[in-house]
Amino acid sequence: MKIAVISDIHGNLIPYPSQYWKGLEECEILFICGDILPLQIQHNLEASYEWLLTQFKPWTYDLPVEKVYFIAGNHDLWFERKYFDAISIFSEYDKVTYLANNTIDHISSQDSKVYSIHGIPYCHQFGNWSFMYSEKTLTKLFEAVPNNLDILITHDAPYGVSDVCLEGWAADGEHKGGKALRDVIINKKPKYCFHGHLHSSNHEEEMLNDTKVFNTSIVDEQYDIKYEPLIIRI
Repeated sequence: MKIAVISDIHGNLIPYPSQYWKGLEECEILFICGDILPLQIQHNLEASYEWLLTQFKPWTYDLPVEKVYFIAGNHDLWFERKYFDAISIFSEYDKVTYLANNTIDHISSQDSKVYSIHGIPYCHQFGNWSFMYSEKTLTKLFEAVPNNLDILITHDAPYGVSDVCLEGWAADGEHKGGKALRDVIINKKPKYCFHGHLHSSNHEEEMLNDTKVFNTSIVDEQYDIKYEPLIIRI
């Protein structure tokens, strides 16, 4: 099955067709790993709701994929405050589905295989943002992650892998990922982990034991679009 993955769109709904989306029409699924909402409305619940319904959801319907799975990120307050609305508006029966620490089994039309997919919006605590918890709390929350997943989509990066920012104010050489997330990946052994959050960390494949990890943010540390979608066959 061929898939596309992006993250940290921050309101940038890049239209299709365009050169940016080269190859998207060959993909069955688009994954979005959080930080969906525009920065200027991220704290305005009413404006966020209107944007999601009138701009984000129609945009997903215009993309030439069968399914869009997405999670929220630390800039997506509406999803934290409006959980039941989110899972209702973006249900598993819709083209675009919101995952909030739950698992979906996706039957591929391309190869007829069943792919297990789990989405996690949470990040380790580093400020007063949405979906942030202590490592101890995250360890408890991550008990919901099944063993041997095909695909784990997270907002945070796992500690020690794909988590050193390479540009701008964040380029201090320090690992910035989550330790509870690292541990759950090592213990639960998903085949792939796609994340965002750290805009400028390495966008090439890195390995955490047997798990292939990719940063899929499309923006740099100045929130300008810099990175192309990840398009791969799994």
